[in-house]
Amino acid sequence: IDFTPLILLTASAPLHWRGERRVGINGQSFAYIPGAGDDEESWARGLTPQLFDAHVDALLGMPERDVASFITRIVNGTIATPAM
Repeated sequence: IDFTPLILLTASAPLHWRGERRVGINGQSFAYIPGAGDDEESWARGLTPQLFDAHVDALLGMPERDVASFITRIVNGTIATPAM
């Protein structure tokens, strides 16, 4: 196939009802919707779609325990990114 299928799962804090109001670290209130996936800045660790695409084979082929440190090295430029 010409694409890499990804199956993403999320584990969210239990809620009393969907869209429950929460307060963020900045003091602003927001409606929390579990599984929305809109917090990529926290789970992507700085990995952009372009960097992911450049390193997809290595990322998907390594043990899960090594992924976070590998991403850190990619984002910090310690691992060379191949020309696209």
